[in-house]
Amino acid sequence: LRDAKRKGSNILSFKSTRAYPRVEFMKPYYKTPVKSDSKCGDAADQCLDHDVGNELYLQLYNCDTEASPKPDWAMRAKKQIYRPDYVLSHFVHYSTVTKGLIDSRQVGRRRYIEDPVSERFTDELKEAVLLHTKKMLPHETKDWKSICKGLGGKYDTCHVGFKWPQGLLPKNDPKTSKDSDGFIFNCFPNDRIEKYWIPMLKAEMEKLNNRQGSFFWE
Repeated sequence: LRDAKRKGSNILSFKSTRAYPRVEFMKPYYKTPVKSDSKCGDAADQCLDHDVGNELYLQLYNCDTEASPKPDWAMRAKKQIYRPDYVLSHFVHYSTVTKGLIDSRQVGRRRYIEDPVSERFTDELKEAVLLHTKKMLPHETKDWKSICKGLGGKYDTCHVGFKWPQGLLPKNDPKTSKDSDGFIFNCFPNDRIEKYWIPMLKAEMEKLNNRQGSFFWE
C-alpha cells in the first residue's frame, strides 16, 4: 500500500473467489455426542473437517478455485485495503466516504466516482493477490466422495480441494482433469504462498514458540 501511494493509489481492491480446504489436510467427520453438525451422519467418510497437524490454516486453504489473474466476475465480492487517512468510512466492499469525495464538494449532490488511479484493482501477478480462506464447515463437504468425482446431482458442488498438478492447465479432457482415484481437480495452489510465505511463517512461529518456552522455564 505504501508503494501504491507513491503512484497515487489510496485504495487497493482485490478480486475475490473462494478457496477450498485441501483434501490432504482433511480427516473424516461424523456426528457424535461431542460433535453436533447434524447434517453429517454417523458414517465415517460422509463429511470432512480440518485435520489439525503441522500445516497452517494458510496452507490448508492455499487452493483457490480460480488461478491468477482472476476473471472479472470476481470483482463482485471484492475486498479492499486502504489508507485510513484517506478513507473516512468503509462499508463491506466499498469505500463510501473518501477525502476525494469531501474535497469534490459533491456530497449529497450527485454520484461521486473515485479517480481510477486512486482506487484500483491490484495486478495479481506483479503486486498482490487475495486468498479468501473462509472456513468450509463439515456439512458443506457431505457426500464428497461421489460429488468430487462428478457423480452428484445437478446442483452439487465439490467443496474439498483437489489441486491441479503444477504445469497442468485445465482442460475438458476427462483423462487429464482427474487424479488416479477419479477425483476432479478443482483448485490452484499459489506457488508464492506455498514456497515462500508458509515456510517463513512457520520459521517465525517456531522462534516465537522457543522464546515463550524459555520465558516459561525461567
